[in-house]
Amino acid sequence: MHDVEGFLNKLGQIRTKTRQIAHKAEAVLRRQQSMVPELRNKKDAWILEQQRRKKDEIEDLVDLMRRYQQMLEMEKRDVEHMTALADICDKKQKRLELHTLAIQLHNQLQARSAGLENFANIAANMAGLQLIRIPGRGYRICLTLLDPRQPQRCCSLLLLLDSEGKYKVSECEPALASLDELVTELRQTCNLTQFVHRLRQEFKKLLLAHRPSAETAQTEHNDAVASA
Repeated sequence: MHDVEGFLNKLGQIRTKTRQIAHKAEAVLRRQQSMVPELRNKKDAWILEQQRRKKDEIEDLVDLMRRYQQMLEMEKRDVEHMTALADICDKKQKRLELHTLAIQLHNQLQARSAGLENFANIAANMAGLQLIRIPGRGYRICLTLLDPRQPQRCCSLLLLLDSEGKYKVSECEPALASLDELVTELRQTCNLTQFVHRLRQEFKKLLLAHRPSAETAQTEHNDAVASA
């Protein structure tokens, strides 16, 4: 009898402890269940925060790329502007050089104007010589009466001054092998009359060299008689 009562007491104790454990487990489960929404909210909040941060990072990156592109465009404009300024400076420098050269040539031409005017007067009085002024370039010397067969045939060249005020020639027609020698002598003597005289002789020699021998001999004879 006592054994049954003892067993029932123990069974009651076990039941009581089981209920207590069950209550505790249920309380723990309720607490855990109550934490699920909180954890879910925290998780959602963390995900949203990460998304926000990524979005901010992307926006920052896009903004950085935009500013970098703007900087490149500004640098490009600066380079274009500097290039344009350099071109303007180059053009101004060239204009200044040309203006300076023009002033120098003008001064040199004025310094030699008396000689050129005298030469022009001589040319007006010499048969077979025509002096044509070409503005901005110089004078074209045209020599005729060199070839009896073609008395109006013109042998010519352009006489002008270089940047140092020295005589030079161009556009010699027909070409003379001795032209450099004649110009060198002209630069040394500045004797335009002598230069034209020698120029006529050289042109005449060149034309005679291309004529039949009989005509050449007759012309040389006539020149000798005329000189005598």
